[in-house]
Amino acid sequence: MNYDTRENPAPCEECVLMQLVPPDQRGTKIPCRHIPLTKEGETLENLYSCGTQEEIEDAMRNWLRGTIQQIESQRAGA
Repeated sequence: MNYDTRENPAPCEECVLMQLVPPDQRGTKIPCRHIPLTKEGETLENLYSCGTQEEIEDAMRNWLRGTIQQIESQRAGA
């Protein structure tokens, strides 16, 4: 939500991604970096510190596709 926003960022609490942030990480400076992206529980925060750009992009791509598929399945079943 605040990507590339330096002035007047919106509060993270208003972001739809907050529901995916583990409760114990919601008070961190950048909560969305703590969303588990892989089956192993790797987060963007982990990958920024020890992953390559390719690993980060692969993890984000796979997570995004999986999350979209999950939401679409939930909507189809509702």
